[in-house]
Amino acid sequence: MRMNNPSSLRVMLKNGGSIAGETEEKLIVKIPKKRDLNMPAFEIKQIRFEDYPACAAVFGGNCLFAGTCLQQQKEKNREAYALFVDGEIAAECHLVYNKPEYGTVPGSRAYLSRLATRKEYRRRGFGEKIVRFILDLAKEKGYREIALGVNCDNFAVLHLYRKLGFSVYETAKDDYGEYYKMERTL
Repeated sequence: MRMNNPSSLRVMLKNGGSIAGETEEKLIVKIPKKRDLNMPAFEIKQIRFEDYPACAAVFGGNCLFAGTCLQQQKEKNREAYALFVDGEIAAECHLVYNKPEYGTVPGSRAYLSRLATRKEYRRRGFGEKIVRFILDLAKEKGYREIALGVNCDNFAVLHLYRKLGFSVYETAKDDYGEYYKMERTL
């Protein structure tokens, strides 16, 4: 069956659909899940270290690791990204390159860090969108694996990471409590 109405195709694509394949006979359109149809428009942008104070809202105005993150960005070992909805930061996530204490291996294994979603944007798919962006970015940069650490009692994000193909390879403990070290191939 061929679609003869280009405007209906544009509407589907505008709402998150994508063209999966096209032949002379038919056009196959991947229709997004109903949840995606209701997702507001968003954009993901890199955060420069001079813009970093704007991210404070994601962490409730206070982040113990801000200084470390800023230093790593200056050293070019970390890139920070934010997901914006209507000009406001809804979520944040970082990609770390060369920090052996995080389990990175230069050119082979990167580290996903600081996934945070503002309370009013949680359970709406924004965390998944920015994590998928970071996974794609790491792959584009030539990394074959990615690792992360997550508190053992953070069940919502554990579910997300498992859904995205991460698995636990170690349980560890630090000053903040027990956490899982997770990894996946890209």
